[in-house]
Amino acid sequence: MKQFIICLLFAGLGLGVQAQSLESIHKMIDKGKHQEAKDAIDKAMQGGKYDKDPEYWYYKGRIYNNLSYDTSLALDTRSKLKMDAFAAFQTNQQLDPKELRLKIENHQSFLDLYYGMSGLGAEYFKKKQFDQSAESFKKALDLYQFIFGKGYKYKDVVISSIDTATVLNVGIAATQAKNESLAAEYFQKLVDANIGAKEYEVAYEALADYYYKNKQTDALNNIIEKAGKFYPSNAYIADMKLRQISESGDMSKLFDNYEQMIKNDPNNFAIMYNYAIEMYNHLYVGDNKPKDPEPVRTRLTDVLKTAIPLDKEINATSLMANHLFNSSIDFYIAHDNIDGRKPEDIQKRKDLMAKAASYQNDCLPYAEKVLAYYDAMPELKASQKAARVNILTTLSEIYNTKGNKAKAEEYEKLKLKNL
Repeated sequence: MKQFIICLLFAGLGLGVQAQSLESIHKMIDKGKHQEAKDAIDKAMQGGKYDKDPEYWYYKGRIYNNLSYDTSLALDTRSKLKMDAFAAFQTNQQLDPKELRLKIENHQSFLDLYYGMSGLGAEYFKKKQFDQSAESFKKALDLYQFIFGKGYKYKDVVISSIDTATVLNVGIAATQAKNESLAAEYFQKLVDANIGAKEYEVAYEALADYYYKNKQTDALNNIIEKAGKFYPSNAYIADMKLRQISESGDMSKLFDNYEQMIKNDPNNFAIMYNYAIEMYNHLYVGDNKPKDPEPVRTRLTDVLKTAIPLDKEINATSLMANHLFNSSIDFYIAHDNIDGRKPEDIQKRKDLMAKAASYQNDCLPYAEKVLAYYDAMPELKASQKAARVNILTTLSEIYNTKGNKAKAEEYEKLKLKNL
């Protein structure tokens, strides 16, 4: 916003020598000599001679605010000038209950200070001085709340109970300054005010992340609930909700949520892949395994078959290969755990062996595709080299199980390539 210059009126207000002194200062202002005007007002007010004179305090506020727009001055100096101007105007109000000067200008000086302090916050931000930026926006909010508390009215400017844009700016600047607690404090103000416009979505995401990392479960649940109403398609909030459910161990509820998300967005690879990872971990990782693994095993296979054509890389195919190979291991283990000699035991072992072999056969084309993907790359990262060795181990073990020692050895030797 451009600097707001107020005409300083003297008609009918002259006080002899005092008026002449202030009038000379006024002439400096008219000529744009704001530093000279500041020096003059400071000198005039030395010794406390005019400490009880509201006129001098008003002029001090105007002069200090005018000078705060001098871009040749340091930002910190300009910020202090604005706050000193604010203090001077408040002193003027205390000394002049009728607020003659401020009413003549319709209290525009306070609005100008607010806009100016917001502008300094933006300038600090551009210079990547994020701590100072956040503090400037906070000071702007203080000015805004002062204006709101006084009930001042301005043409074409609506002063509501919360300045949402500046509150958001404090949060963003604080985030950049790595001051997460301050960012959370101001983002929470937006949530408490039920602000749900698109530009404030970042506040809900940041708060969800903050409360999750700090294990503030109740606060996190509140954010997830509110964000779900305002931003139902927000992937980050949805993922946070799923993460909460996953950590609770309620896999049935977790899987139901994923199924609904897939129903709502059937071509979303990220949702399918994350769902597949959850099912994979439930089947093969940790102690919280399903009592009946077969429905999960079947659904995992189906989800990955749908996800693979949507995958721009090799992740879903690699997960499928690992899933099918681990399934074969599960059936081999089940086979080895049956010791009976009865015909039904023999039949069970035979069925389990057939299942294991079937899963290994199904695994082969996916594993070969993963290997071909990595071998076609000119250079592999460390993680890709490890993934390549892992898939070669899978292929080698499958052919060993099949009794094809030559093929198994071939894959073992390939491990040395691209290392």
